[in-house]
Amino acid sequence: MKTTESEESPPPDAPGGQGGAVGDWAGLNDWAGVDDWAGVDDWADVQVLADYDLKWWADIQHEEPADPDAVPVPPDRFASERAAHIDTIVATERRLAAAHRDRAVAIAAAQEFTERAVLPGIPITGAQWDGYEVAMRGLRAEVACALRIPEVSAGRILLESSMLVNRLPQTFAALGDGTISYQHARTVVEEIRALPAEALEDFEAAVLPRAARTTPVRFRAVARQVRERQHPWSIEKRREMCLGDRSVRFLPRHDGMAMLEFYQSADWAEAAHARITDIALSLQGADEKRTLTQLRSDVASDLLLRGVTDDGLGAGIVATVHVTVPALTLMGKNDDPATLEGYGPIDAETARRLAGTATSWIRLLTHPETGVVLSVSKNPDQVPADLKRFLQVRDGTCRFPGCGRPARLSEIDHTLDRQFGGQMTHDNLSHLCKMHHLLKHQTGWQLVQVKDGVLAWTSPTGHVYYTDPATPIQVPPIQIPPIDRDAPPPF
Repeated sequence: MKTTESEESPPPDAPGGQGGAVGDWAGLNDWAGVDDWAGVDDWADVQVLADYDLKWWADIQHEEPADPDAVPVPPDRFASERAAHIDTIVATERRLAAAHRDRAVAIAAAQEFTERAVLPGIPITGAQWDGYEVAMRGLRAEVACALRIPEVSAGRILLESSMLVNRLPQTFAALGDGTISYQHARTVVEEIRALPAEALEDFEAAVLPRAARTTPVRFRAVARQVRERQHPWSIEKRREMCLGDRSVRFLPRHDGMAMLEFYQSADWAEAAHARITDIALSLQGADEKRTLTQLRSDVASDLLLRGVTDDGLGAGIVATVHVTVPALTLMGKNDDPATLEGYGPIDAETARRLAGTATSWIRLLTHPETGVVLSVSKNPDQVPADLKRFLQVRDGTCRFPGCGRPARLSEIDHTLDRQFGGQMTHDNLSHLCKMHHLLKHQTGWQLVQVKDGVLAWTSPTGHVYYTDPATPIQVPPIQIPPIDRDAPPPF
């Protein structure tokens, strides 16, 4: 038996992104982190970010004392030695691309084996999935746990691997010899979406020469243009097909910041951007210190948090969010950071403001030394049962490895089913999203609770993966008073 400790992924999994079999494109728009420049649409912004990175690196370098015996390197030697370093970097990058090729082969082989091992359409007694779907969902879950990635990402890698190995021979070969990176290969897979099989060869031949000399972001634009020229279907038909992928995603970033990604049809998205820009421009003036970019962000936030549609949709709706605040921070005794559910650490000032003024937030107080929850505030509009609130605070998300679906949107599961004697106690209950709840009951995955909210999942292959609770909560032992044997009987 092999044991691996799984990592929890901060960003929540997109609802509905539960595909994974070949041909299922759910979750393929999850490109966050592939290229940090993807959302930069202004060169001035790029320059600001680049200058910031250089300054950050220079500050780190200056922290190291200068070597008094250092001797300047002659220009010709400097050039040749740095060229050798660059050559090593390029060679390493080529090996990395080849390793991605090998990973695609291994994953595609596992997927092909799984597909051959079951027959689609054969129902399983009492199950909502047939045998094929059970097997494929189980494979995707296992890959996600093994690679310590969210299941949406695992489903995307399964699809990418199958497409590269079975349908994109030119891209597969270019990845193997290091001509292109895996980011380029991903772009090819993304851009062939809905292309008929007979068009794939011409598409590869048209775009791959550009991939070898173009950055991933530039290549994405090139591939999109080629796809538009070669696609046999009208853009209207394709738009209708893609409307089902509309989504909004929350993407945590560093230093108390986050992004809200809005995926919508181009006309609606452009209209929304234009409205935000018009309002932002109207706020500019001699006394306004915020930049246009900052104003756009503030305007969009105000519209989403305080705006109401013409038909009144959204009026009176207030979201409930957990913020965990150290007790001494709340009292102003120190500035230890708090924790915002679904994001992570936030600064003490923001935490105190939320805990003290926002009635729609559930406030949690933690012990200054142990971090154990001391109390849960009683101020949400609809107070849930104490045990349910305890579990929601403890778990934070679905407790399957890598799943980030919030606990409030998940189901409470008995680790040991009640029909087998399982009790309705904190150490036999945990939150599982709908999909992982089904996975637990309809596949070979086994779950046990170890101690203090730690869960151990054993996959059908015998690998063990652990998940830790989002909030350390220790239940005090039950105090049983001593028995006075000389006391009279109570009845």
